Amino acid sequence: MVVRVQRDGGERRLTVEEFEAGITRGEVSEEMPVSVDGRWMRAGEWPTWASLRTSTNAQMHDLWRGRKVPWVTAIVVGLVLQFELFVPGLAARGLLPFPIALTRDTTAILERGEGWRLLSYALLHSGFEHVTSNAAGLAVACWGLERLIGRTATGVVLVGSIVTGGVASALLLPQIQSVGISGGDFGVLGACALLSLRFVEFVPARSRAAFGLGAALLTAQFLYGGFGQTGVDTACHVGGLLAGMGLGLVYRPAVAAWARWNRGVTVVASLLIGGVLLAPAAVGVLLVPLAPYEADGVAAERPEWWTMQVGRGGLGGYGNSDRSSTVSLETSRQSSVTNEAEALADVLATVQRMDPEARLTAGEAGRGTVSYTSAGEAREVEVRVILRGLYRTVAAVDVAAGSRIAPVLRREVIEELTLDTPEDLVEALAGASSPSSRERIAAAVAAAELGAPDHGAAAFAAERERGDAARVDVAQLTVLAALGAPEAPERIEAALAAWPTDRRVQASAARAWFTLGESARAQAVALALLATAEGDRARKSAEALLVEVGGAPPVEPAAP
Repeated sequence: MVVRVQRDGGERRLTVEEFEAGITRGEVSEEMPVSVDGRWMRAGEWPTWASLRTSTNAQMHDLWRGRKVPWVTAIVVGLVLQFELFVPGLAARGLLPFPIALTRDTTAILERGEGWRLLSYALLHSGFEHVTSNAAGLAVACWGLERLIGRTATGVVLVGSIVTGGVASALLLPQIQSVGISGGDFGVLGACALLSLRFVEFVPARSRAAFGLGAALLTAQFLYGGFGQTGVDTACHVGGLLAGMGLGLVYRPAVAAWARWNRGVTVVASLLIGGVLLAPAAVGVLLVPLAPYEADGVAAERPEWWTMQVGRGGLGGYGNSDRSSTVSLETSRQSSVTNEAEALADVLATVQRMDPEARLTAGEAGRGTVSYTSAGEAREVEVRVILRGLYRTVAAVDVAAGSRIAPVLRREVIEELTLDTPEDLVEALAGASSPSSRERIAAAVAAAELGAPDHGAAAFAAERERGDAARVDVAQLTVLAALGAPEAPERIEAALAAWPTDRRVQASAARAWFTLGESARAQAVALALLATAEGDRARKSAEALLVEVGGAPPVEPAAP
């Protein structure tokens, strides 16, 4: 059977199959005149017209001929352009929060629970070229996707890609802040590519350049071009692309037969997206990845993306991107043994340089909390002091009062803190088995300074039997006095008795008495040295020692 069709001022002859395929594709309108066996009628009077035009295939063909306003595309592109053109100016006038509060910042997301940043970062861009390229790509790809799967599903693909890109960026590039909707661009392109390849027979030939294989090749080109370039957040691009492709595999065109399926996909995807956005507020601090932090023999942990904020000294150490939290570990050698209260007082004095009203609440086992105010914000410094011989380690966690990250930092830094040998003693201790007497004595001194007096005493005794006992006494007197050892006075008296003419021992004894607070004894030894000094050099050395231990050199009689 042949069907004659009048169209475009002419007449065409079609087989029944060709005629019905034209009805399905929407190429034969309902009012078009057709002739079958010499009888003319409207195409709408064809017996199977209604079923052909309401079939799934016909609906899919009609998707590409729709003239609906692409509201999702228009709203999102408009928002992106508005934020770039007007928000910075309004923020500068104090009418809106500064845009930095919307960036993808891992510190804010995990440590402060600001999950919205996984979505809001897409509204900000780094400049005119950045925003125009992203907006143009989004307008083309998102418009086509909106035709194919509908507004709601397109919104889910776009938001899901942005959020997934933000998560990938936060986990893989936590040390930087990022902006831009390019993760959403890649997601929409990925969805377009997969959907159009899955249903390629229904995509008009003129549209295939922007969809299917064309979209896949364009996505691959953009992705490859971003690798290795500074300032390009490739992690976000890959994350967004994977999310878009995943949704492109489960969504189907917006026709009646698949409406229920698409609604189910939308509900599940929306719940997942909502869960990701809420997760930082619920469990964000538990997701903070930690890395070892070592300083002068002290080991603890801190978030792995934190960087050194200030140099050593005071409360300096590692901190997050905005320095809202910092961790400090510092080991120092003292001239004499101090107690934990003195160490906490030193921390308080440091903080009082920032806030004179800072106050200390001392706890047990060398712990304390210093409360102070900085730039109108209440802050706390949690401190733990470890004393080991002449070495003092101070661990400090400086956070805003009530900070969510504070419990994590206090547990990992304050509770789990370990102390090993300070770096400046490692080499000295290694000399214990050296053939050199000087190195063996240095190792004994190091052991005593590190809080192992018994080990040091045994090493001193062994070295005294080997050789230069006077040199051993010189070193041992100094360290015993610095440590405030109970046996120090007895050891000083014994050394003076054993070496009454050795000026090295006498000078060391004078300094040891002075360190122990026995200034009168120290000055007596120094004066004895001065009285027996022979030669100008020896006399000047004795005078300097006398001044060092708090005495005054004798006044030369005036010439007559």
